[in-house]
Amino acid sequence: MLDVWMNDSSYNHGFFIFPISFWLIYQNKTQILNTQTTLEIRTLVLFIPALLLWYISSSISINVVEQLSMISIILITVWMLLGSKIFSITIFPLAFLFLSVPLGKSLIPILMEITAYMTVSLTKLVGIPIYSDGMYFTLPTGNWSVVEACSGLNYLIASITLGVLYAYLTYQSLSKRIIFVLFITFFSIVANGLRAFGIVMIGHYSKMEYGTGGDHTFYGWIFYGVVIFLIFYIGSFWKEAPNLPIDVMSTNHSTTTK
Repeated sequence: MLDVWMNDSSYNHGFFIFPISFWLIYQNKTQILNTQTTLEIRTLVLFIPALLLWYISSSISINVVEQLSMISIILITVWMLLGSKIFSITIFPLAFLFLSVPLGKSLIPILMEITAYMTVSLTKLVGIPIYSDGMYFTLPTGNWSVVEACSGLNYLIASITLGVLYAYLTYQSLSKRIIFVLFITFFSIVANGLRAFGIVMIGHYSKMEYGTGGDHTFYGWIFYGVVIFLIFYIGSFWKEAPNLPIDVMSTNHSTTTK
């Protein structure tokens, strides 16, 4: 996993997942420390299969399954040694660790097709002649192609990671959290198509002077940053106050009457 984080820009976010998980757990330290631990032996029915799956996938080098199994073992171990109550408090921070697993490469062809389709369609919509052939298309000012780097997988993964974290910190209801994550996932895909179209337009109207070199990536991240900011701003209108733990001691006082 570390090797992928270091060598694939789509998964550089993996370095931050474990620290964020620890930070989220630390935010609940008072509630955790005031909760009694219990040993959950019944979780062995989950732990043993997870361990076997990890061992088998490690032996035959199925990296994704091995890594998912490893994260599962971490969750089940916490559940087993600390009990269901503490596990329920920490389940999201622990489940957040699954986002450290490098997933999504199989989506690249689909994302490339969506990007190419949106770019060609929007170019036709603004009245500019364009000839397309799969991932390649030609404008009067030059030729373009949608390659793996244009698929937007890095934007999609970053959006899902940020969206999950934002939803957890901003909303209390599960339905709102799910809706927001789906919302940001959908718009990150749409935004990547708009980003590609915008770069093609920059190249077209500048006679291919801009938008074809290093500024290609620069424009993309600036556009992505603006989109994420707008999505977070829209999401803030439905923000919910956190459910603060009730101080049981304060409710146990009694009053006397004379």
